[in-house]
Amino acid sequence: MAADDPSNAQWQSSLAVAYNRVGDVLVAQGKLEEARKVYRDSLAIAERLADVDRSNTQWQRDVSFASNRVGDVLKAQGKLDEALKTFRDSLAIAKRLADVDRSNTQWQSDLSFAYNRVGDVLVAQGKLEEALKVHRDSLAIAERLAAADRSNTQWQQNLQGSISSIGDLANELVLARDFTRALEASDLVISIAPDQIWLYTNRAHALMFLARVDEARALYLQYRGEKNVAADKPWETVVLEDFAELRKAGLTHPLMDEIEKRFAAGG
Repeated sequence: MAADDPSNAQWQSSLAVAYNRVGDVLVAQGKLEEARKVYRDSLAIAERLADVDRSNTQWQRDVSFASNRVGDVLKAQGKLDEALKTFRDSLAIAKRLADVDRSNTQWQSDLSFAYNRVGDVLVAQGKLEEALKVHRDSLAIAERLAAADRSNTQWQQNLQGSISSIGDLANELVLARDFTRALEASDLVISIAPDQIWLYTNRAHALMFLARVDEARALYLQYRGEKNVAADKPWETVVLEDFAELRKAGLTHPLMDEIEKRFAAGG
């Protein structure tokens, strides 16, 4: 149908959707190269439609979504430079739309997701300082949306996703020995979600390596006995597993030995 009438935008759009569905199944089957080809076919259609009518915001948004699918596959294939470029293209579209109408919450949410995808690739590339900036932009949007409607479960989940991304990034910053930014990232998310105890682990690690040992010790001991801190694990287990990861990365400190002994003694 699309071949018979290339000028029929609805049929072209339906063909793009069909390509996406095929691509989704190929991804589920682990056939990433085939999936990438199909997703690129969908993206090509979306780009043609968007070029025909730049004022059609849905078609512009379709290009952004199609780019994300291609980028996801590239990231899964380890082609991080290509994935980053594709995600940046998607981010540029999402930003243009969000800037046109700041009251459009869906477009704002799209922008938050776009920042997150770029940030995740930057983390994978080890560009942690740049990743922190991008994830902060995502978090700021997610926080505004969640505060505007606390009954909206999707926005609350999106906020949690942004918090988790920066919390995980704080861990990467510790392992990269960027303790100042690790503390900055930890403090940022703790200020928004002070009840999420797992966020305090990286804060304690950063304080320890910044020679603020008394503060770190107090934090390590403050949450002893807390259950289900992360992945149903108690605080002590989470901290001790982190210590093992730190040592594996060549990071040691006398306070780690002290805390391990106190945990073992229960005191």
